[in-house]
Amino acid sequence: MDFGGFRAVNGCTFRVEENSITGLIGPNGAGKTTLFNLIAGALTPTSGAIRFLGEDVTGLASHQLFHKGLVRTFQIPHEFHKLTALENLMMVPPSQPGESLFANWVAWSRVRSTERDVESRAYETLEFLELTHVAHERAGNLSGGQKKLLELGRTMMTDARLVLLDEPAAGVNRTLLRKLETKIEILNKERGYTFILIEHDMEMIEKLCDPVVCMAEGKVLIEGDFQAVRSDPQDVSLTVAQDEIVVIVGPNGAGKSTAMKSVFGLLTIRGGKMLFDEDDITGWVPNRIVQRGICYVPQVDNIFREMSIHENLEMGGFLKTGDLSAAYDRVYTLFPDLKERRKTMAGSLSGGQRQMVAMGRALMLDPKLLLLDEPRRNVSGWVIGMDLFELVNFYVVPGIVLGSIYALGAVGITLIFAILRYAHLAHGDLATLGAFIALAAVTGMGVSPYVALPIAVLGTAAVAVGIDKVFYEHLRERPKIVTVMASLGIALMIRAVVQVVWGVDTQTYSRGIVRPEDYFGIRIRDREIYTLLAMVVLVGVLQLFLTRSKWGKAMRAMSDNPNLALLSGIDNKKVVMLTWVIAGGLCAASGFFLGINTELKAMMGWHMLLPMFAAAILGGVGRVEGAVLGGLIVGIAEELSVLVIPSEYKAAMAFAILLFMLLVRPTGLLKGKVL
Repeated sequence: MDFGGFRAVNGCTFRVEENSITGLIGPNGAGKTTLFNLIAGALTPTSGAIRFLGEDVTGLASHQLFHKGLVRTFQIPHEFHKLTALENLMMVPPSQPGESLFANWVAWSRVRSTERDVESRAYETLEFLELTHVAHERAGNLSGGQKKLLELGRTMMTDARLVLLDEPAAGVNRTLLRKLETKIEILNKERGYTFILIEHDMEMIEKLCDPVVCMAEGKVLIEGDFQAVRSDPQDVSLTVAQDEIVVIVGPNGAGKSTAMKSVFGLLTIRGGKMLFDEDDITGWVPNRIVQRGICYVPQVDNIFREMSIHENLEMGGFLKTGDLSAAYDRVYTLFPDLKERRKTMAGSLSGGQRQMVAMGRALMLDPKLLLLDEPRRNVSGWVIGMDLFELVNFYVVPGIVLGSIYALGAVGITLIFAILRYAHLAHGDLATLGAFIALAAVTGMGVSPYVALPIAVLGTAAVAVGIDKVFYEHLRERPKIVTVMASLGIALMIRAVVQVVWGVDTQTYSRGIVRPEDYFGIRIRDREIYTLLAMVVLVGVLQLFLTRSKWGKAMRAMSDNPNLALLSGIDNKKVVMLTWVIAGGLCAASGFFLGINTELKAMMGWHMLLPMFAAAILGGVGRVEGAVLGGLIVGIAEELSVLVIPSEYKAAMAFAILLFMLLVRPTGLLKGKVL
């Protein structure tokens, strides 16, 4: 399956036996969900064939496959959230006579009889799934685990021959997960259902699946029972020289932690060998490996929670004979904060302090080889003693790049408010649309992302003008709050279109690791340079347009005094159209550069909206240069905030800046209009 030259699924061949549960595993981006979309008819293969029950079903639509008995569930449940759980199940069986308006008039008794049968079957399904207590609850009110069970129930209402389960364990608590596993097992063994199961929970895969198919880079890597797949080394080979730092990189599920555990003897190696100082240490148990001079700091559960810091270090030196004073001094010198708190229970420490304890424990024996599994996890930059260049490379450069992206969107927001006098809440989702239009050009036309950018800019500008003509133009004379609320509705509409057309899965313009280039100690990637250049060029051209061109000056006049502008003969409709063209185009560029520096998500615009508004208000609404300044400040502040707060809360910085400016200086740094 090709997407603009990138093969998401390439030569993937395997067979599913009837009445089996086939596990499909592999790292993120391996092509598992794309393969499901191909099998289920959501995508059409560019080559190859799909056979089901001896019939070639390649290219058949999803509804056609549904009638043949091939159904799927989704990682994110797709229930009818306004219908009850019972009604969700009753909607599923195909070819119900009640679907025909004619039958409802002339064959009412048959329609009612069928409906009673379907209702009875739905109740039986709910009873099997232990969901009868929520039969009349709206499906949207159910918990994540209950929704997953309901999706399984919908497949039961179809007499499916093959069920594709996409990460059924995702977001499900352990209690409901065990119940879900049991129901799948019963459906397979007692009712003859055949399943293909995508899952990252290896415990679930081991319990339910035989065979297991492992995918990587769109291909089948290995196929067999769970133990055979798990023990296959797939030619993992590396050499670590003395005084060398070797980094293992890869997506989640690639096997990085497994490689670490294998070296340390926590997993059994079934093939190949490990050499350390020319000694074969293959199969050694962990305590013998520690004695040999190898220590390991795991990613999680790396401290003794019920013991003090000092006792944790003592356990690290357990195998050392004699006085440990020199080892304690070495660790406390490296981590002085630990010495001050040495009697503190390790379980009460922060994430960064726990990581220091874990590192200190491993260093007590002065190992020759230190295995570190994500050592920066939960550790602030100041804890690990970064220098100025590290601070710049890890936080300031990404902050400037992110700020440039926010600035492009904020300029559009500030122009719309300056000309039209309202806050446009659909701006983030308009940026998302622009990013996905570029993706469509990349995948459909086979062009590079940067060639697709002008297409996205023009397309999004046209959409923005169209939205104004169809919706906002008719609200000009209404109170501005009406237009603001309408823009929120437009945002939801755009998001729905993106989800329907491109789906809810995370996507990218290209794959692979892009290494940064070093410029006098500053490390920056090409795509980050292009982002900065694009922001400078686009904003520079806009400033020239606003200050030098006739219609640019007309826009400034309309912003300054709209009534006087009309008296001067300025065509306000043309000014509004130009405003939307510019704002929509910049919006598309903002979404595109966020996508090319991170990834594409249908919800990404919602997360962009608050920082863009914060940037516009911080710099001064109505001031283009203020939006740029505000964007850079917000971007850098977000990145630097992870030095003092967990990274998952860095988005709160934009809200804090927004709230602070509205309370303290609502006109912004450069004294713009009050929002």
